[in-house]
Amino acid sequence: MIRNKSHPTFEYCALKYMLQWYAKERPLYKSMSGNEIPFKAISNTLYYFQVARSFKGLGKEESKQKKIRKLVLKHSNNLSTQIDAKRNVQSLANDIKKVFEKKNISAASKLLWIRRRSPVILFDRRTSKALKMLYPDFKGNHYEEFYKQWRISYEEHKNSVKEATKKLERVINIITPHHIPKEKAIKEVRGGWFQERVFDIYLWELGQK
Repeated sequence: MIRNKSHPTFEYCALKYMLQWYAKERPLYKSMSGNEIPFKAISNTLYYFQVARSFKGLGKEESKQKKIRKLVLKHSNNLSTQIDAKRNVQSLANDIKKVFEKKNISAASKLLWIRRRSPVILFDRRTSKALKMLYPDFKGNHYEEFYKQWRISYEEHKNSVKEATKKLERVINIITPHHIPKEKAIKEVRGGWFQERVFDIYLWELGQK
């Protein structure tokens, strides 16, 4: 598939995500990726990704706080394959519905991504809209369908995304916070999960049109 000239460049998306990662998502990842998850980390994640609204009573009811923490831990135990990712996002969403009376695939994908990153793919309406723009036959009514189409699209653009993220290494010293070693920052931007997230930003930008 040939990219339209009106689409955002991968270089722009790579730089935007690098700033976003260090300012917002890296601290969230640090707080969410340990053996124990503070409730505040879950709350901050839900608010950051703008999916907290459907978690009625979460801020006040301790029983619900314990349940959501337990569910995130349970469904993030085994996320080593794409099949695991799809299964656990959907099962977490189903379990969330039992507690909060509303199924939220978007929230489930974001909670698991911030905890384990790849191979989880964040589900978002704007990202889904972008895929429908790029692939008119894509319906995207279920997470599994969305996941499959996202992966197909990413494979088509993978090399271009990789080239764009490599350019970030030229400005590592300018953008990276002073407490993060340059070698660590380079390792992060070369990570497959980072490049997938850059593509996510590309789709998200495209979906706003």
